[in-house]
Amino acid sequence: MAEREVRYCTTEDGVRIAYCVEGEGPPLLVMQFFVESFSLDHRLPEQVAFMEKLRRGRRIIRYDTRGTGLSQRESYEYDSDSRTLDLEAVANAIGGPPFTLLCSGASTTVGIPFAVRHPDRVERLVLFGTVANTYEAFSEDAIRGFAELARTNWALAAQLFGDMSTRRSDATAGLRWGELYRDSSSGENVARALSVPLIDANPDLPRISGPTLVLHKRHDANYPFEAAPCTG
Repeated sequence: MAEREVRYCTTEDGVRIAYCVEGEGPPLLVMQFFVESFSLDHRLPEQVAFMEKLRRGRRIIRYDTRGTGLSQRESYEYDSDSRTLDLEAVANAIGGPPFTLLCSGASTTVGIPFAVRHPDRVERLVLFGTVANTYEAFSEDAIRGFAELARTNWALAAQLFGDMSTRRSDATAGLRWGELYRDSSSGENVARALSVPLIDANPDLPRISGPTLVLHKRHDANYPFEAAPCTG
């Protein structure tokens, strides 16, 4: 694994956010898929291999959102704007030239509006395996059920989340991801994140000004191929 430099910054509302910088070249800011911490990558050989490929000729920046990983885990406010504040803090901290923003899974509803509002900072956008509105993939009842399970039995919920993406193709990977989610956050923090109103980024899609690459698996078990964001 390449040498990793861990840094910290503080959000506008006073939350301490951990981020890491690896490699050399044009900057690529990679957002979390769910609540996984970059500090636990070593548990996931598939993630290590993926990041090694991304690092070729690029400077990779990743961060843990509030309530996860090396970032502040307790004593913070959480609402629909919180994850935007986390992204803004990291973008301000790294400075430098405009970057490419890679969003996947749950991060896209934050990444798309950020790219629209900060075209001077986001040069390109990559949307991978996701939707612009979480309700297009999961019903409100399902999300409430996920939140309640996370709050009452985090070990079981974390394994459920791990299995949802990987069990069909690789059962052992599902176990690894479940353990990673479990140790990256707490059930209460995840329940809080799932309980706030979710952002609908669809109105922002036509307003994206930079080049955008949309990647999606045809048989994605979580995010339907038909609901993949369309920016054209």
